Amino acid sequence: MAWSAAFLAALEARAASPVYRLQVVRVNDEPGGSWSASSAPGTAAGARIAADGVRQDGARVTPRSWSTTVGTTTVDVVGDLTSFHSAVTRGTVLELSMGFAGWADADYQVIAVGPFRSCRGQAGPRWTLEILDLFASFTQRWRLDSSANELFHDTGGSTTISAAYVAGAATLELASTAQAAQETAEPGAVLVTPTTGDPFILTYAATATGPVRLTGCSAAGQMGTTAVDASIGDSVTFLAYLHGHPLNIVRGVMVSRGGTGANSSLDTLPEPWGLGIATELIDHPDIRTWRDTVVVSTTGSYYWQIAASEPQDDAYGWITGTWAQAGMWPVMRQGKISWRAAQDTQAYRIHTGMLITDADVAEVISYEDYDSELSAEYGAVSVYSAAGNGTIRTETPATIPLVNEGLIYTVSGLWDAWADVVGDDLDRLAEAGLRIPELLDLQLVTMRAAQLVAGDIVDLDIRTPGSRRHGS
Repeated sequence: MAWSAAFLAALEARAASPVYRLQVVRVNDEPGGSWSASSAPGTAAGARIAADGVRQDGARVTPRSWSTTVGTTTVDVVGDLTSFHSAVTRGTVLELSMGFAGWADADYQVIAVGPFRSCRGQAGPRWTLEILDLFASFTQRWRLDSSANELFHDTGGSTTISAAYVAGAATLELASTAQAAQETAEPGAVLVTPTTGDPFILTYAATATGPVRLTGCSAAGQMGTTAVDASIGDSVTFLAYLHGHPLNIVRGVMVSRGGTGANSSLDTLPEPWGLGIATELIDHPDIRTWRDTVVVSTTGSYYWQIAASEPQDDAYGWITGTWAQAGMWPVMRQGKISWRAAQDTQAYRIHTGMLITDADVAEVISYEDYDSELSAEYGAVSVYSAAGNGTIRTETPATIPLVNEGLIYTVSGLWDAWADVVGDDLDRLAEAGLRIPELLDLQLVTMRAAQLVAGDIVDLDIRTPGSRRHGS
């Protein structure tokens, strides 16, 4: 649930005095016991949150690479931490909620949630607790089991062909299908390495016995491959096959706990393919809005196919790296995980509706007319599908230095419907390569900007050094 209207209104107040509550929450199988602390007056003996003790450093996204940082929240607590250390260890998930004087507990809103990383201090009695954004936990599956915490840890197992395969056949006979795995009610996939010819990918509908085989095999090679005849003894590798809209795929990876549907309707993947994050911590409505409004194709469907062939010991790196190729990244929005996608700031499809004027600004902390982290302008930006089809946009550079070579994106999951999808991706991504943006760091007089995340678009109508400016 998004923040309440009453909470958003309270963030607008110039003299707001927030009250905080910090507690352990359960996400899946992470360590930790029961513990809580508050900054409310009259808090019981034990640790309490210092009145000025909450600071947040939100995640940032870097244009062009679309890489993100992990946001952090620090909470200063005062008092005895004996019960805290008994209940909280590294990886325990803490939830920070905020309300205001006189509010009922039910009216507090979650402003941060994520794994506890460290407790720092000298001799007390004030200690600083550091909490990472929840998607920092993407590095591995939520299990206290070193043999099974890699994403896709069961992927890459192999067997051999037990009867000659003729390209186009609907069945593939194998020595074993014990390591086959697939999404509930969806195809699985294998990589066949023939004696003669290049390896190719087949999808299949099911496994069967008498003889042991895959049934409902695709008539042609998938994902840019070409099926050829294969012989007895040729190797077959089982893959983790994911397909659909990329913002549906990533939600399935985040919530799946075994394909039972118990952790939302998107819980359809085998347990090793999912991170198992509680669905209540995913902002599904917000992600669906971006899926249906921004990450779309002019005609047809926006569709990806991904076939993972090996375990991922850094699931966060795999997810963010793969989705960044199409300008998409995770964010923490109002205490939940959501996703954002790059937009052209002059032709955006989603706008926050927020306008920031001089009346909102307490201080202009810094201003750069050209972001120094993006030192050069490109003369061209290209987007390619995984099959190599692509399109390019060129523009006469307006600044020097410039890069003669183009900025190239190759979307690894994009195999089908490339023409329209590539064009729409280019519409979203080109601006970041063809222009150097301004960089403005503001301190505002209220907390209303706390509802924003990296990638949200707002309007600015403020006086910066040297001129009056307006932009998004």
